[in-house]
Amino acid sequence: MGKQRLSDTSQRKGFSRSSSSANIAPIVFLSVIALILAIAVALVLRQYFEARELAVATAVERNECQARADSLVVKLNQLDADFQSLSREHAELENLANQQRIEINRLKGQILQLAGSQTVDEVKAHVEQLETQLAEFQEKAQLLTEEKNQLSSENEKMKNTLAFSEEQVVEIELKNKSLEDLIDNASALKIMNVEVITTRPARAGERETDRARRVEKIQVCFTILENILSRPGPRNFYVRITDPDGNLLSNGHPETFQLIESQVPYSISKTFDYQNQQMVACMNFVPRDPINKGIYRVTVYSENSELGTQLFELK
Repeated sequence: MGKQRLSDTSQRKGFSRSSSSANIAPIVFLSVIALILAIAVALVLRQYFEARELAVATAVERNECQARADSLVVKLNQLDADFQSLSREHAELENLANQQRIEINRLKGQILQLAGSQTVDEVKAHVEQLETQLAEFQEKAQLLTEEKNQLSSENEKMKNTLAFSEEQVVEIELKNKSLEDLIDNASALKIMNVEVITTRPARAGERETDRARRVEKIQVCFTILENILSRPGPRNFYVRITDPDGNLLSNGHPETFQLIESQVPYSISKTFDYQNQQMVACMNFVPRDPINKGIYRVTVYSENSELGTQLFELK
């Protein structure tokens, strides 16, 4: 009888332990699931807040970029008005001022098409350069006005007196020569947008290529700017093309042109009929020898001076 009670007691204790174990397992499983869900929710919230912060930062940057662009347009408009006023008041500087107005309009067009803050920074650098040039032109205009006023005063004195020294005559001639030099400088030809196109033969005519071994023609184009002070008529232009080692590209013994006090060899030359209007001029060079890869330099000359240069690379 005592053994029977002992056995029943042991069985009840064993059943109690099994029942406790069975109740703990679901709780542990649910706790793990809850922990995983909490981690997942935390990750999702983190990604959401990061994405929102990125969107806000992007919007702020875009707005700042647009504000800088708008500010640059205002500056360019003011610069354009200043250059226009300068050209009206001083005919000798009209050509220089008009060239800067062309650059201003180009920069305004670039601002309207900008795709990022880097472009805005580049345009801003151009605007600052234009502001510096405007200040230089204004200083020249002021000096020019002062010289004109001084010359007018001195000429009036010359009319009212019969006696003046040879030293005064020399001084006036020197000042007149200075004015003539300013006018000559303003009447000189200017070019912009020097471009180089390298081509190879194709079934449909020609096709651009940057492969050195395929190049069969080098075309150099540039824009001759409008200048009402220049003399109209035929103008000779010369182009020097040098390879990566600085050697001149030519077909045979190169001809030369006058540059200051030296005779300089050139690759190609051509005469254009310039009638004081802006025009695009192109010249072609067909190399006789194979072309090597590297960086080449193209320089354009006319009227005893260098007008522009451009680099291009062949692979």
